[in-house]
Amino acid sequence: MGEDSLSIQRVSGFFSLLFGMSKAHLDYCARAVADLRLPRSHIAILLALAGDSGETTANSLCQRLHLTKGRVSQALDALAAKGFVTASVSVQDRRVHPISLTAEATATIARLEEATRVFIQEIMVDIDGEEMAAACHVTQQMYQNMQKLQDDPLKMKDQ
Repeated sequence: MGEDSLSIQRVSGFFSLLFGMSKAHLDYCARAVADLRLPRSHIAILLALAGDSGETTANSLCQRLHLTKGRVSQALDALAAKGFVTASVSVQDRRVHPISLTAEATATIARLEEATRVFIQEIMVDIDGEEMAAACHVTQQMYQNMQKLQDDPLKMKDQ
């Protein structure tokens, strides 16, 4: 097995681990708000909105969370029915409907953020700051490369 093949296997395994950590994180958060019976996609949307200063668009959520438009639309309808989000019409472009967190979502967001804090604290056991900084640097570089690849697939081949 060549060195390139081994590298591809390692990166593929890394992606599987990241996906598993993301799923584990959302499952952990779901347990923290079990009384609300929120699916993982709803939790991911609430956390994404909280990370975007409480407002974003459905299209942005689809891209960021890698969810289909149908899944995001259904989730936003359910979250609106619970009083957690509202959609408005942009004054700059009537076709755009910014999604915002409501005051009713504040307590739930606080619970989800606390669950996230504890989850991160627990998975960081035995990892020092230097190791974490290196892992973050590599992950950010991979993400930037991925964005370039999505923007122009031929650009990455030229490098």
